[in-house]
Amino acid sequence: MSEASTDAQSGATSMVVRRYPFDLEAALGGDWFGGDRLRTIIANALSIPLPSGERMFIRALRHYLDQIQDPLLREEVKIFFKQESTHTQEHVKYNRWICQHRGYDLAQVEAPYKDHNEYLCEHGEPRLLLATTVCMEHLTAIISHLLISEPAWLAEAQQSLALSAHPG
Repeated sequence: MSEASTDAQSGATSMVVRRYPFDLEAALGGDWFGGDRLRTIIANALSIPLPSGERMFIRALRHYLDQIQDPLLREEVKIFFKQESTHTQEHVKYNRWICQHRGYDLAQVEAPYKDHNEYLCEHGEPRLLLATTVCMEHLTAIISHLLISEPAWLAEAQQSLALSAHPG
């Protein structure tokens, strides 16, 4: 399922919310990254900070939503909220499953990120949060582009998980 906004003048679609049904049990049952335990652990760990980061991104933009005059941009920001919410839900499920089945304490491993992001949201300047969001989303786009354009990076990863690496 996806949702996109369309520029009426150009007909260009600008943002899409993607939802992917993942079978976590089948995908994460073992050492899914080429049978290599270390690479699997490192790749799994990359998901831990994402839910609190995505919530911070939403809060950063929500602060400015009422100030956005352009209806297209305002709609794109709302779609961004939905996209980040979807990512958050998927990463929460992923993180819970990984921690439950690998014997990690999720609250303990995510606490530093969660605490840091909550502190920033409560005490940070809104412009700092917005700049952080822009930087992190840009970094995500660069990494996603690298992973998609260079198949060797994920060649040994189980296909269902390779596709989950923020495809858009």
